[in-house]
Amino acid sequence: MSGDTANQMSVAGRIKAGSVKWYKDGTALSNVAGTTEFSTSVAPYALTVKQNQLSAATTVRYRFEAIFIDPRTGLELPFATDIAFARVDNAGALICAIAYTPDGSVFQNASPSSLKIHCDLWRGNQIDNTLVSYKWGIKKAGVFANKTAGAAATTGQAVVIFSDVTDVIEGSLATIGAASYVVQSVNTSTKAVTFTTNVTTAVASGAAITCPEYDVTLGTNWGVINATYTYGGITGHTTNEIIVPDGAVLNYETFKCAIKDTDSASGTTNSVVSDIVSLSDMSDPITIDIAAPAGNIIKNGAGSLTLTAKVWRNGEEIDATGVTYSYKWNKYNDSGVPQSESRVTKTITVQASEVSGKATFECELISK
Repeated sequence: MSGDTANQMSVAGRIKAGSVKWYKDGTALSNVAGTTEFSTSVAPYALTVKQNQLSAATTVRYRFEAIFIDPRTGLELPFATDIAFARVDNAGALICAIAYTPDGSVFQNASPSSLKIHCDLWRGNQIDNTLVSYKWGIKKAGVFANKTAGAAATTGQAVVIFSDVTDVIEGSLATIGAASYVVQSVNTSTKAVTFTTNVTTAVASGAAITCPEYDVTLGTNWGVINATYTYGGITGHTTNEIIVPDGAVLNYETFKCAIKDTDSASGTTNSVVSDIVSLSDMSDPITIDIAAPAGNIIKNGAGSLTLTAKVWRNGEEIDATGVTYSYKWNKYNDSGVPQSESRVTKTITVQASEVSGKATFECELISK
């Protein structure tokens, strides 16, 4: 108060009775013993907080309000003051993920039989392997984030409208309910997705559509490596080191390790860091031929032909039993227009009814 240097809070009659109020983040406080204690009638009206208010918040603001009575004029003058507290976390050193290949990064003609990829979380200049979790993925186009059905679909139809088709491509896996389907084609304009098989149950508008290979920690276009999807027998996906068999790398594959800090006492808790490593297969080129022992002509619209995909490298046939690689067949009519074809075995039988004039069959080799 002008002209008076004494603390007016403690002078009797200066603070209007019943006007003292304390607020926390805009909410009026009650006088609670053992938690928030203050006096509304005895100066200096101090607030005592007996619990940590910053355990679940980064800032907290307290406000004191009261009405001052001017001793000369008797005027009532509202006044207030604020004090804020902020939590400062000691994050220590920054964290990062560093991946490397201790035994090299190149396969050549099935040698070595496997390679390791190791990844650690570094905190400053030290490895932190306590209270961390690991996720491993392989670069794979067509792995999409969770979506929903944009319209209802009935049982027995192969076309489902998606809410959006970002990252959805031919060959993507989609799960609706308890069933999974393979995407045959995508219309980006209408968001209509055609599966290679009909849906087995009705799809409601808004129903969840997920990609079983997707993991939010890894992101889209990364296939999560787990017990279900081993991508050629990769092991160790829950640890800081995976073992990649030579058969899992066809020419070139890229792998990602995402490490999450799960230590609740750490300043970087729930943070995720990642690194990427690639492995190469410098083996002699792999070629694929289609063998038709009985020829390639069906006469008089009767009979059948057997087609077998043979895989060669360095002059020798590999995967004679058809278990190392996956095979995907495509069919084209006499005008070169793609036709419906979903067979995925090394050998297929073509019936006369499948050929009208002329048909061309093509086989794609896919690394498991």
